[in-house]
Amino acid sequence: MEPGTPPRSDRRIVASPTRMPCKRVRPLPDASDAEDPVLALVVPASPFEKLENYHLLEAGQGWMSWNVDLSGEECTLEKYQWCGDADYRRKIDIIRNSKNPYILRCHGYREDAEGIAVIFERFGNSLEGRHVDVEPMLTTIAGQALEGLFFLHDHKVSHGNIRPATIFVGKNVKTKIGDFTSRVRPPLVDSKSSAYLSPEVIGGDADKNFDVLAAGDIWSLGLSVLELFLGYYPYGKDLPIVLDYSSLKDIICSMDPPQAPAQASMQFTDFLALTLQKDPKKRSTAAKLLHHSFITG
Repeated sequence: MEPGTPPRSDRRIVASPTRMPCKRVRPLPDASDAEDPVLALVVPASPFEKLENYHLLEAGQGWMSWNVDLSGEECTLEKYQWCGDADYRRKIDIIRNSKNPYILRCHGYREDAEGIAVIFERFGNSLEGRHVDVEPMLTTIAGQALEGLFFLHDHKVSHGNIRPATIFVGKNVKTKIGDFTSRVRPPLVDSKSSAYLSPEVIGGDADKNFDVLAAGDIWSLGLSVLELFLGYYPYGKDLPIVLDYSSLKDIICSMDPPQAPAQASMQFTDFLALTLQKDPKKRSTAAKLLHHSFITG
């Protein structure tokens, strides 16, 4: 079987990524036949040529993801029908060259006229749909996710898609952040992602510079941690599922930020208040939050 790259958390040292040609052998498959690697984009370069045992995980509008084997290691292959911009390629380059233990390792990146393909390590399970009402466990999860964000922000790149589904937890509550594809997705694709955007980001009124996007990551993490504690989306149990982008935008921009429930500790309540500040200039940073009493104990 000729090696190839099939198109894209229940639950993220090589040369810089460049545009490289590859041969299109068939149209992008439907989800029903996407497990057949013969329908792939043929990519004659390592590590894509080493991929084996494709098993479809998910498929959405313009993207698919597979569970694959890469030289005996279980990985996730994601294929998107959209192209990355310079900022996205820089982000992936930083992640590929990083050994940060709180970020999913990136084993390969390819881009061509048909879109992008990325290989990430497969680690633990995402926190989507999980209920974690034990504060010490949330301390570990939030602290390690902040370590990952601090690394990205220190390199002047934002994540852009922090939510329970992109936070992965393995043995001993080891936590990593993944899914760095927000910059290559067209807008309004998916309300589940939009539901965790900060007011200034989803509102579109603010200049999307690095500082704004980094502050947006902090909001997204705070909202995600609060959701884990509550067991449901803080603005309403079903809102990410039943509301469209425009409705979510109205709710997030017009309503007061969610708050910790009465049973939360003072440290946890203060931590959430610092992350869910509606004014991004008053919101805390990853560097500061790593020294917060909720994280340090």
